[in-house]
This record gives sequence, structure tokens and C-alpha cells, in this order.
Amino acid sequence: FPVTIPSPIYLSWDFNTAKGKPMSAVIFQYINDIFHIYDEVVLENSNTKGVLDELKNRGFFKQFTVNQLIILGDGAGWATQQAAGFNDYDFMKEYIKNLGYPVNFKLKAPRDNPEVKARHKMVNLYLKNMKGDIRVHIYAPLHNPTNLSTVHRGLKSTILKKGANYLEDDSNPTQHITTALGYGMWHCIHQKDSKIKTLQF
Repeated sequence: FPVTIPSPIYLSWDFNTAKGKPMSAVIFQYINDIFHIYDEVVLENSNTKGVLDELKNRGFFKQFTVNQLIILGDGAGWATQQAAGFNDYDFMKEYIKNLGYPVNFKLKAPRDNPEVKARHKMVNLYLKNMKGDIRVHIYAPLHNPTNLSTVHRGLKSTILKKGANYLEDDSNPTQHITTALGYGMWHCIHQKDSKIKTLQF
């Protein structure tokens, strides 16, 4: 996927630390009401620092001199306490500021998450609406282009918990990256400064 300059690049998170529930972050651009998902980080038995270290090792943060990085994701990241006394998002800000080179970024993660059902409906309608429009394009991961993305596998296998009041079955490790994507998509579509006045469902 050829990154479009100067359109922002979004990094959206779902925070997990339990076994079988990997830390997950998805990378995409949102251009002309179309989502282009082109990379990801999915790490078992990790934490926020582990994902940031992986992105740093890939050279991810060095591209943000012209393009802007926008950080989105799970509202729980404001409450989760890191060992140093930071929540996840405050930890990210300090980590990026101390990389040793300038990074043009904004943190726009919400304090509250959308309802699961509303998020699912929105994602499904962008995957394919009643007109047949497909507004989510998923590419092979930039860091590993020979593999099928976890996002792709997760969208095909996400299910609900049996007997639950519309809750995701998070026992599937590939599900968490789709939650991260849903959080990011929700922000892009519903942000106040969006140029989209009506959702074309």
C-alpha cells in the first residue's frame, strides 16, 4: 500500500495482557471515506511498551515529519496503570517524546468506547453496504507482506459469546485486532471535524 502524503496515519489500539488475548494495534489511513488497513502489531504476553518497541524497531515513527500520526483506540487505556504510574496513553506520549527525534503526533483516543453492537454495525456497513460499496481495503502487512493479515482473519472469525447480551467472544486471539480497528473507524466517522456530513449506509 502506497502511503498517501500528507494524509494522517492512524494507530488504533486494543489493550490486553491475559493469555490468549494479545496486545493489538492496527495501522491505517482514511481517505475519501475509505479505510486502507496496511499494517499491524499483534503481540502475545506483551504490554504497551512491547508494542511501541516493535514499532520503533520497524522504523515506524521516523516517517512523521510530514505525515501526522493520530493515536486512537480503547478507552480503557486511560485507566490502565503502568509500572511508572502512567496510564497507557500517557505512557505513549512520554515514550514518543523521548525517541530522540521529532514525531508529529496527536492523541485522540476517547475516554469511553462505543457500544459493541453499534461498532459492529458500522464496521459491517463499511465492509459492504446494501449498495455493494466496499469501503475497507485490507492489504498484506507492510512488515510481513507474504502473510495474510490478522485483521483479515479476525474479521472473518469474530463471533459473539453464547448466551451473552451482545458481547464479543474474545477467546479468539485474532478478534482483538478487529476491536482496535473498530475503535479507530468509529472515531474517523464520528469525529466532529469530519468532512462527512452523513453516513452513506
